[in-house]
This record gives sequence, C-alpha cells and structure tokens, in this order.
Amino acid sequence: MINQIASSTTAMQLAQQKTQVAYKVAAKQLDSQRQQGHIAVQLLEAAVKLASQAGSDTIDVYA
Repeated sequence: MINQIASSTTAMQLAQQKTQVAYKVAAKQLDSQRQQGHIAVQLLEAAVKLASQAGSDTIDVYA
C-alpha cells in the first residue's frame, strides 16, 4: 500500500514537471512567432514609407 502511494506520488510529480516543460516550450514558441510578426509589420511599414517617398517618381512600366 505504501509503495503504491509512493509510486502514485512520483508519477504525479513527473507528470507535473512534464506539463511545466510543455508550457515553457509553448511560451517560447509564441514569443518567437510574436517576434516574427513584429518584424513582418516593420518590413511592411518600411515598404509603405518607401512607396510614399517614391511618389510620382515611379516609372510607368505600362507605357
């Protein structure tokens, strides 16, 4: 009976540790995706800025 309780306690602690590791990995992945999204937004903002600076100085490729 005591061995079963000890085994159950050990199994619960191991499951808890695995869950904590899984949460930390998921958090790191979300942080990475958030950073990539931020970089994508910066690139788009830079492209819009360049396009607005070009203004009427663009070449008409359809002429």
